[in-house]
Amino acid sequence: MQFGFERELYATMSCLPLAAKYRLDVIGIKISIKQWHALTMEERRAICEMPADNEDERRVMSEFVCRLIAQRCGEHPSFLSNEQRATALQTAYLPRAVEQQAGSLGYELDAERWKMLDGDQRYALLKFAGDDRRRTKFAAALREFLAKPADEGNVSAMGLAD
Repeated sequence: MQFGFERELYATMSCLPLAAKYRLDVIGIKISIKQWHALTMEERRAICEMPADNEDERRVMSEFVCRLIAQRCGEHPSFLSNEQRATALQTAYLPRAVEQQAGSLGYELDAERWKMLDGDQRYALLKFAGDDRRRTKFAAALREFLAKPADEGNVSAMGLAD
């Protein structure tokens, strides 16, 4: 998963792109930005691209990440609780907070449109929703994923249009 709104981030890998966050959520590991920066560019890209679709792949990735963090930082990454993992990966149903935040930006996002988004897109919206620091990313994701805002004037007035 590589989104257009993260293009610059992929070039620098200065922060964890959504591809890395998703895979780390799937394997139940949280790494700090300090730990991320300790990795080489190749290692960061590997984390973004490693398969984690089944238990064997998740185990391999978990071992890889834990080994890398131990080698580069001399410490272990944090582990997510089962509840944190479930919350991060729950994309089947449109959360009310996501729907409301999209509406506040002039986008009509209902259960039907939510189902039309792929799992990566839903994950991105879940990660960015409800966090004021990520409001701009949430708006950029909506622009990329949804064909047209319900009220372009409202979005333009907020300085969020292209």
